[in-house]
Amino acid sequence: MHNTTIYNNTNQTTITCNNTAQILQNKKVGVVIPIYNVAQYLRECLDSVINQTYKNLSVLLVNDGSTDNNESLNIAKEYVAKDSRFILIDKENGGQSTARNVGIAWFSEKYKTTLDSSHTKQNGDTINNTHNNTTNNNGGGGVALCSYVVINENPYNINRIYSNNNATQQEQETTYNANNNNIALQPQKIDYIIFLDSDDFWKPYCIEECIKHSDGVEIVWFDFLPFYENDNKREWGITMQE
Repeated sequence: MHNTTIYNNTNQTTITCNNTAQILQNKKVGVVIPIYNVAQYLRECLDSVINQTYKNLSVLLVNDGSTDNNESLNIAKEYVAKDSRFILIDKENGGQSTARNVGIAWFSEKYKTTLDSSHTKQNGDTINNTHNNTTNNNGGGGVALCSYVVINENPYNINRIYSNNNATQQEQETTYNANNNNIALQPQKIDYIIFLDSDDFWKPYCIEECIKHSDGVEIVWFDFLPFYENDNKREWGITMQE
């Protein structure tokens, strides 16, 4: 049986293939992607997340007040509509650091939300879609998005939070309070959080390699190889470091 040895600042840890497989099955990874006027690159970025060999992800897109006539925002909505692992937060502009802070706060369950009043409930718990201005990846008709608003402290001025309507109805991402007819969107519990810039993209095995080497490691970072837009080779790579 193959053993893998990894190091942090003080300890040496040896893990077996079986242990690695267990890690791969159980660990939920939160991915935070700040977005600001990146329509040209955003689909490539988000496709690289969808195409990861490691699938146990919860992906938070944070639109930081993009000013490109909603191009970036609508692309983000498109991906939320087609992949139930994606959530979109639309906030006022505050800079990339605030977008990342919103991601940390979201996964730390700092926000209380309620379903946007522009939505209606059917049969007590079914949400009627009112967002039909975004097309799916095949150019089809309207999509099913649910919109939520923050009802507690909101220091980063979040306007709306969007989720996939099917995820809202079928998965354990929402709670329903019969006393006040409140439907709240809940973040999934995660084990790790990773940040990805929206003008970058990942190789398909990137997160899987992170998880395989994460047990006992305090910090893992990516070493990027930049490329120029006029370089047809578009060479790119990562280095795992502990």
